Amino acid sequence: MQIVNVIGIDEVGRGALCGPVYMAGTKLSSDYPLFTQKQSTEQFTKKYKNLDFVRDSKLLQPKLREKACQLISTHQIPNLTLQANNFLIDKYGIGVCLSLMMKIIIFWLLDKNIQIFVDGKIKIRNQFNPDLLKEICKENNLNIPLKEFNKLIISEKSEKSLFEDSINIVRENKADDKYLSIALASNIAKVQRDRLMQRLDKEFPEYNWSTNKGYGTQMHRKKIKKNPYNKYLRQTFLSKIIKLKLINSN
Repeated sequence: MQIVNVIGIDEVGRGALCGPVYMAGTKLSSDYPLFTQKQSTEQFTKKYKNLDFVRDSKLLQPKLREKACQLISTHQIPNLTLQANNFLIDKYGIGVCLSLMMKIIIFWLLDKNIQIFVDGKIKIRNQFNPDLLKEICKENNLNIPLKEFNKLIISEKSEKSLFEDSINIVRENKADDKYLSIALASNIAKVQRDRLMQRLDKEFPEYNWSTNKGYGTQMHRKKIKKNPYNKYLRQTFLSKIIKLKLINSN
């Protein structure tokens, strides 16, 4: 099978103690560099020279992350970003949410003769929950036809597509700094989640979310102990910090 396009998928916010988890995917045609400039043995061509700084979002300063997102628009790179809020994470589990989000992104961007690159920590699960699909689609203003989506059967043992060909999925550790498609996806997800956490910080300044972005820093944990009941906290993530009754997510 000749590879024509590649899809790169990455998530941001998996280990945070509050707020949603984000996942993004980008689709690059075969004329784009496969690897980031850091990993490539050749210089980017003039057409894509302005992408040569792109790396995993964790390794870039905020201004460069924003620039990466702007260039995705400039180059008209097909992409999709999803979020699953903390209530869905508490209700279904972070792994289940991420697995379904990945399937949605693949469904949305899938094409014939395509290869998919995924950071190694993201796993595809066999279980399918139509209620979760509805909730994620509602949260992200997506319309996914259930009948067509059910044809996309992806599992660790059997990775099949709508086109009845194998979906070639490459899963590697630290792939977000290796493949350009994943690095771009990483920056979209990071920028969008950080923007949300900055907005939430204005509403709840006691947590310093604009600084810690919801992750479990020592100072953030102290602030959660002091103010444990907030609608954006992931209650199922807090057992090691403080014993809390779960807040009803309905």
